[in-house]
Amino acid sequence: GEALASGTALAQFATEALASGQPSLIRGIAAGEPVRGAHIAAAAERGDPLALSLMQREGEWIGIGVANMLLVYSPERVAIGGGVSQNMALLAPHIRRTVNQRVMPPFREVPIAAAQLGDNAGVIGAAASLMV
Repeated sequence: GEALASGTALAQFATEALASGQPSLIRGIAAGEPVRGAHIAAAAERGDPLALSLMQREGEWIGIGVANMLLVYSPERVAIGGGVSQNMALLAPHIRRTVNQRVMPPFREVPIAAAQLGDNAGVIGAAASLMV
């Protein structure tokens, strides 16, 4: 979970890529601050290749977690909370594609969405592992 699919990990991978000299809008958007998920999302929305690849990777890791949860708990829906949930528009296609590659057809219809305010009380206990 946290090690691979989290805003913290996302920022760390971005920081490492920038330190290696990869060109990216992330650098200018962060403007000297430590890189955060919001900086990466903003760069991805502008089509930055590094940011887009980081968001794809993040979505794939979350998708693996969601697929595992579906197989173990068979929930009717999945709500993803935490900071990453603010970037669902960018992540959702990668999450869904990864889930669909890993689960049987009945599980491919389960809704996956960002947790809404106040929704956390109804989130299945297993979803705690997806608060990224």
